[in-house]
Amino acid sequence: MPAQDKANSEFTHRLVRFDVAIAKGFVLTEVAAVVDALRIANRVTARPIFDWTYRSHSGGQITSRSRAIMDTVPFEERPEADYLFVIGNSNQDEPDLSLPGIIDRYTHRGAQVYLLAEAASRYIRDKGQEARGLSTHWENSAVFRERMEMFDADNALASRDGRVVTCAGWGRRWTWCCRSWGSTCRQQS
Repeated sequence: MPAQDKANSEFTHRLVRFDVAIAKGFVLTEVAAVVDALRIANRVTARPIFDWTYRSHSGGQITSRSRAIMDTVPFEERPEADYLFVIGNSNQDEPDLSLPGIIDRYTHRGAQVYLLAEAASRYIRDKGQEARGLSTHWENSAVFRERMEMFDADNALASRDGRVVTCAGWGRRWTWCCRSWGSTCRQQS
């Protein structure tokens, strides 16, 4: 096989890696929306194209609000995933949703990061004034307005801040943030 054909063949068969970050109280439907789409895609292709790993700060078992238990492994110092999805939960103040250093490790290595609902809210909170105009769930926006008068959430379903996308979640169908940028996403400068 010529070298170029071999390189193309290896590239087309490389698994696309996803890390799915969860914290105590994670939303099981958000995990299912991400992982089931990948699982089904693998099922209908001739060979698996997606791989995913559940991650958390310290690894081990993490329990959802619906009492489902997920086994996780700790975040890597040098992540190799192509994508990081950070799942929301019902508490934007959950300390394990604070991932600024971890998000930086992923984006530095070229990964695309998606922050869903409360995970987006925690990112916004951690970034402070730099985060004006990013998307989060409307309930979380109300809490921000009470806590920080200057907060003005974007009404878009998703907003992009470099390699990080914040997604509104719940009734706003956070899955749209993964489909297209069009009018549903606002690019941050």
